[in-house]
Amino acid sequence: MGGPGRRSATPCRRTSTPFPFLLVHTLNSTVIAGLVAYLVAIRLTSRLGIALCVVLAAAWAAAMGFSRVFLGHHWLTDVMFAWLLGLAWLALLITAHRIFLALRVAETSSQPSQRQAAQPLSGSRASGANGSGA
Repeated sequence: MGGPGRRSATPCRRTSTPFPFLLVHTLNSTVIAGLVAYLVAIRLTSRLGIALCVVLAAAWAAAMGFSRVFLGHHWLTDVMFAWLLGLAWLALLITAHRIFLALRVAETSSQPSQRQAAQPLSGSRASGANGSGA
């Protein structure tokens, strides 16, 4: 360590949790803000609205992370790791949602609806009743 009178340049008071590396504030804010921005952005059509959603989500996650550093509860490197872990989790959730949507669209397009399936059957009965059919 340092000699007498030398102190750390950036003291970190880890009194908030018994597990100092648990960055639930930063991790959860990154994932939740990103997920909300994604769900809103897929409904928007304007590029400005999508960009605004992304910027607001990033600002929220950044503010949460920097507040943890400013309050002295975590080191900047811990917060940066939480952002990376949150982005990885967010990418996994978005990928799972996109796969779910693709499978749902494929399922509905491959199975005809009940009304569509009933139309050819009723059409063949009608042609048989008129005598024009077999």
